[in-house]
Amino acid sequence: MSAQAPLMIRCGQLDPIILKTPGTMEEFLTAVWKHSERWKALSLDLRLDGRCLPSPEFPAPQLRDLHITDRPSLFGRSLDSIPYVFKISGNPSLRNLTLTGTSLQWDGIDLSSLKSLSLSGIQHGAPSLENLVGALTIASCLESLFLHKVDTGSLDKVPQLESQPIDLNALTTLSIDEMPRGLADYLITRIRSPRLKKSHVHGLLLEHFENSGSDQNPYRHFFRVITPTIAARKFGNLALCNEILSKVVCLTSGFIGKHHPAIAALGSVSFGVEAEDPVRGVQAMVEFLTSYRIDCSLTVIASGSYLPPPSSESYFPAEVLGKLSTVTRISAGMLVDAVNILNFLGSPQRDDGTGQLGWACPQLQVLAMEGTEGLTPDHIQTFLDARYGDGSPLIIDGQVVQRPRRVDFEYHGLITVGAPATLPDILPTVLQGVPVF
Repeated sequence: MSAQAPLMIRCGQLDPIILKTPGTMEEFLTAVWKHSERWKALSLDLRLDGRCLPSPEFPAPQLRDLHITDRPSLFGRSLDSIPYVFKISGNPSLRNLTLTGTSLQWDGIDLSSLKSLSLSGIQHGAPSLENLVGALTIASCLESLFLHKVDTGSLDKVPQLESQPIDLNALTTLSIDEMPRGLADYLITRIRSPRLKKSHVHGLLLEHFENSGSDQNPYRHFFRVITPTIAARKFGNLALCNEILSKVVCLTSGFIGKHHPAIAALGSVSFGVEAEDPVRGVQAMVEFLTSYRIDCSLTVIASGSYLPPPSSESYFPAEVLGKLSTVTRISAGMLVDAVNILNFLGSPQRDDGTGQLGWACPQLQVLAMEGTEGLTPDHIQTFLDARYGDGSPLIIDGQVVQRPRRVDFEYHGLITVGAPATLPDILPTVLQGVPVF
């Protein structure tokens, strides 16, 4: 009986068989391949490099879970190595499919019962856009979709794509990043996922955030699903990040602490746009936040980059801070942005709706200047005097303007690449004699 029992096989990089000689691994895989008709689950996390598998074709009618990761060696793939494209016969009905660095032929596989689909790092043999859309269209039970660096081809080469909705009513987790230009936009426009809880979607189009509140906005279904999750306040801070080096402006929930969101654990929601004009990108994201009245605690990272290029150009429109009343932390990484932000926060602003005077970001708790070489004690003291003074209210045009709470001021100087990091580099003298509240 055991000779016919379904097999569940797992082999990873740290398994003893893999740590032995290549010949031993090939013998093991040859033995596994002989019993492909009995496979129920197969998980291989290997460095195949085109040399190890007996054959990329195998009959596997009972297969339900397939996870294959083909990791390049430490020195990359050999020049004559072509990643595997597997062919599965027997019309298996897959439940979970994960392919990293390798692919398969998409015909002859029943994907209608898929619960999880993860494709990553696939160039050679990647599914075409038609294959991908076809799989999603029939996978009504799909709960998790992960697409990262998969060369599905340009949308320009497929002029007559379907425009009907893709109903993924069971989908709770969605991740789309570093895909061909326009793919994230196309999928988010089509996918309907009312149960979506976690999403990481980058490569969206900027213009759809500039009219985000419109009933005609092509992202409206996505926006209406994710905004309650963002506003729920269960996942830490929401971060608005302007990444000038990668030309990306993004919103990320679950941002905790003072480090860049790219290093922090991904929260429940993260989405971003490519922005050649970072000022326009920030303004569009603020338009989204205000249109949907998202008032959760917010961190603003202006020109968020550890080593931004020196520039006298502003990458962050300080005036948008007047629309963000729930900002609790601001981090600036460029001198010109830091000075503009300090000047704006240090001046009373008139509310467009009520006409009353007040201060931008009244809930602000922390100001962090990271790498803002050239920021002086005079810049900081001028800001502190203007916004806080001695704590007494201001009287302007007969109106009493109360002072906001004092902020914690943090400064982290720029460490030059290639230069030794000394104590003055890390703890500069710029704050000596300046009160920290």
